[in-house]
Amino acid sequence: MVRFQGPDRFHTALAIAEQGFPNLQQLYVATGMDYPDALVAGPLAVSGGAYVGASGTPAAPHGALLLTDDYSIDPDVAAFIRSFEAAHSHATVAVGGHATEALKKIGPVYTTFTYIAGNDRYGTAQAVAESMAFGVHLPTAIGIATGTAWPDALTGGAYSAAISAPMFLPSPALMANKSWDSLTANDSSGNWPIANVYVFGGTNAIDAATFAYVKRVTNSH
Repeated sequence: MVRFQGPDRFHTALAIAEQGFPNLQQLYVATGMDYPDALVAGPLAVSGGAYVGASGTPAAPHGALLLTDDYSIDPDVAAFIRSFEAAHSHATVAVGGHATEALKKIGPVYTTFTYIAGNDRYGTAQAVAESMAFGVHLPTAIGIATGTAWPDALTGGAYSAAISAPMFLPSPALMANKSWDSLTANDSSGNWPIANVYVFGGTNAIDAATFAYVKRVTNSH
């Protein structure tokens, strides 16, 4: 039995990165003070993401995930990130606005890290999904979970990560402006042939209108 632990969530994530990834090649960072950004970062870390370093090499799969204290970073976590980025330039990705701002404060990492962020949790989830559409392994499935409560999303996120499927967090605005349409099999470019959509939670979490919209734009099973 192996225990990964620390005095708080930030050091537990650090222990996992240090002990669980002896040959770590890719690092993802998200806020640890709310769940959505870290949730969508999980499948991204498993899939290898979409970003390439200065050498043009695709991002490595199975990256570790570290947590920020919203807009700040614990000194031990910051030291690890600086050391990692010094050895693996352009291999750190901030997911979400909070982590992006936090990394900007721990130079010289701010000169080399990449970020994926939207205006809110829904925009960040979509940005992560878009990046995975051009990643190392093209997803053929997506997960859908509510962005307003964590239980269904977190358990569904584990399944999505296992199959390298991006997680979408629906909002009325995303459906109203049809921003998901270009990510699906209906896209004329054919870049994302989605075969399956996994919806996590009942109608109180994902209502019938959202379910119908996702099914229509993906032509999924």
